[in-house]
Amino acid sequence: MVKCISGVASGRLRAMLDCTSSLTAPKIRSCGQVFMLYDNFDVRILPANEKEKYTVEASFGPLGRATEPLGELLSDQGFVDLNQKISQGRRLPRSGSDFMLLGEKLFRALFRGNVYYLWLQAVSRTEASEERDIRVRLAIDPPELAVLPWEFLFNPERRKFLAADPSTLLVRFLDQSVFPPITPLTVWPPLKMLVVVPGGTGLDVDRERDLILDAVELLPEGTLDVRFLDGEVTLERLGDAISGEAFHILHYIGHGSFDENRQEAFLYFNGSDRGEWVATTQIGHLLLTQSTLRLVVLNACQSAEVSSARAFVGMAPALVAAGVPSVVAMQYPILDRDAVSFARNFYRALCKGDSVGRVDVATTHARNRLLAYYPGSRGFATPVIYMRAEWGTLFTLPSGGHAESKTAAEILGRNDRYRFYTLKMFENELESLRRRLEIIQGNLQTYLQRRDVMGLDTPTYILTEIKRLKDEENALQREIRRLSALIEQKRTISN
Repeated sequence: MVKCISGVASGRLRAMLDCTSSLTAPKIRSCGQVFMLYDNFDVRILPANEKEKYTVEASFGPLGRATEPLGELLSDQGFVDLNQKISQGRRLPRSGSDFMLLGEKLFRALFRGNVYYLWLQAVSRTEASEERDIRVRLAIDPPELAVLPWEFLFNPERRKFLAADPSTLLVRFLDQSVFPPITPLTVWPPLKMLVVVPGGTGLDVDRERDLILDAVELLPEGTLDVRFLDGEVTLERLGDAISGEAFHILHYIGHGSFDENRQEAFLYFNGSDRGEWVATTQIGHLLLTQSTLRLVVLNACQSAEVSSARAFVGMAPALVAAGVPSVVAMQYPILDRDAVSFARNFYRALCKGDSVGRVDVATTHARNRLLAYYPGSRGFATPVIYMRAEWGTLFTLPSGGHAESKTAAEILGRNDRYRFYTLKMFENELESLRRRLEIIQGNLQTYLQRRDVMGLDTPTYILTEIKRLKDEENALQREIRRLSALIEQKRTISN
């Protein structure tokens, strides 16, 4: 039976947790006074061929694009040995100096020449703004490079790990031309989370339940509805649990594995005496029925591990490719204390305050805390976030919302997605649409230039893409005009 326990508000420590500023943030962030906007710095690593090395392509909005060969990594024996040492969990200096060394090698290989110059320009541009920072979106095509722990990226000049610095969110992003980005879902509280904890894993199920409840304890009452599927967990029972329920978050606690020979990732379920390993493809097909599902969190070792031979083979990227907007998974076995700290800080940031629904902000916040509390542990770089949410927002919560039995679609209506938006939400949505339009127009310009150069030899796919981009450009312009009018109307009413 699925057990249901609602998140309950508590007064203790709330003020301290709400107002604690980021330990590494370069700008002042106070309680609810600054809503940060993030400009996307896209970095893509392209496969090598017989004549060329791996290529890094970077782009940053109006500043343009840059390309450079990737620096040596796989042929650097020092890097290979250090990466193996960290991945195997061997004894490391309490200072975390090995993490810095590994991260610096990754950084210098990725940010070189023109790419590094573009990076410096992007950082300078955002630092000049009080409300703008950078989101680094990694798209790594060669599978042998995707397996590397890029979450250790360390800027030696700034002495910062990018993944734990709130001014440089670091995510793994799927190619938009293949996997279109999702739009935020407006959710009328409570958010619904299903926690799956199979028995027979050697874990203390009662303790795991208590840890999750502790993680969400300080959330305002009615914000998050937590339900548990434990005991005997089979794929069929999971299917029954999500049937007819509009879950927004699925959190799995257990064991994961990756079979390099079979090129398949698995999660442990306990439907037989000896347990059973359920494949990514099976779980992905099942979750396709959950149209409201925004996030899957896999608290299982090797759940973020990917194939070194084929792209998108691995539990986390495969689930995102199958349609889940975002997956947070673990690339190393994670200590209990680290898992507890991550869950506590992640869910509190995700479900309240200025970072509501912003999965990349919440992940970075939780990584930051892990690095601050346990500097000699690889825990801060263990969570890996894959996402298709272009601006990192998975869902929005209407201001002043409270728990209702009706679904969000019934309350909001299908014809007006902005019905319950506050003025701030309107403005953020408009900013997101304008930035999306900027990207579309940049891509369109690139394809138009290719068409002009190729002339009559222009491939059909380029002409098709030009038409699609023009249609999307027109649709975005219409929506921007509509939203601008609504904002003006709301401001008039407010005054």
